[in-house]
Amino acid sequence: MKRMCAAATLSVALLGALALTTPAHAANGVVTVAGQEYHNPISCYTLPSRGPHIVDNQTDQPVYLFQSRGCMDQRGSVAPGQKFQPNYEVASFYFEK
Repeated sequence: MKRMCAAATLSVALLGALALTTPAHAANGVVTVAGQEYHNPISCYTLPSRGPHIVDNQTDQPVYLFQSRGCMDQRGSVAPGQKFQPNYEVASFYFEK
């Protein structure tokens, strides 16, 4: 009986520890790129077309801009609360947290 209680206690402790290791959280807010809104974005987004798109970052995290699809070849970033139109083509963007 003591072994069952110890095993149950250990199982609950492990589940509690796993619950504390949550995955990355999205940025809070909205970023608008090329007229498309992305709510609480996280990770990499590839745009349907490349261009010098206006980026309006109304989140609490910086957005990183890339000239290639799949978030390769970082070119710049836009700080939280800022709006920016780069003089280069944007093909994808990325949020991290």
